[in-house]
Amino acid sequence: MIMNRICYIGVLLLMLLQSCGVKRENIVNAKQLVQIHNANLIGVESPSGAKISFPKYVTVERNISISEYFGFMDSVVERYDSIVPYQLSEHLLLRANPWVIDVLANTDYYRNIERDTFIYDQKQSIVLRKTDSLIFPEYIDASRILNTMNKTWIDINIPEFKLRIFQDSTLLYTFPIRVGQSRERFLVMGNRITDMRTITGKGKVIRVETNPTFYNPVDGKQFFTTKRDDEKRTLM
Repeated sequence: MIMNRICYIGVLLLMLLQSCGVKRENIVNAKQLVQIHNANLIGVESPSGAKISFPKYVTVERNISISEYFGFMDSVVERYDSIVPYQLSEHLLLRANPWVIDVLANTDYYRNIERDTFIYDQKQSIVLRKTDSLIFPEYIDASRILNTMNKTWIDINIPEFKLRIFQDSTLLYTFPIRVGQSRERFLVMGNRITDMRTITGKGKVIRVETNPTFYNPVDGKQFFTTKRDDEKRTLM
């Protein structure tokens, strides 16, 4: 089963859900890619009484594609986590800069097709452009954002083929998704006959994968492209 919207939904889930502490490869050098604006420092006092200053924002120094995005964000977090008066994460940074979520959403294949733009490799799409700025929230704002992140949850409605993301009882996003099949089938990857229906119940996100590989569970072979609903083929 090929999930044509996996990149679009997956990226937004990573933005909206809390980090699982996954170590990532290919972290880029933030010193080369962002400019600190020392003239716009925020001054705060730590619990020990020490004065702390950190930038209000940083400016991206060159274009960042989807393939570089997660490594770039990790590098920014790694560089500034010890400077800001709260635990910094890519999720917190993105909640403080919601325009980036909109940019990521607009890299969706089908949104681009509606604009008469065909994209063969979504990973090459630019999500952060040179001179874009990322704001660091102040302590009170960061605390508020962290509180809302703890109240974010996912609902998958199988009959509707819909995935919804909520914050408390407020609906944030709705996505069309693919679900299982009403049949049993032998899967090489499981080496057994498997019920193909989507399992119901409650669960939680235990891991995130920012550079996934894709395998056909029926024959165990890796695949690199997918046929979209419009019959056009693109990279995964």
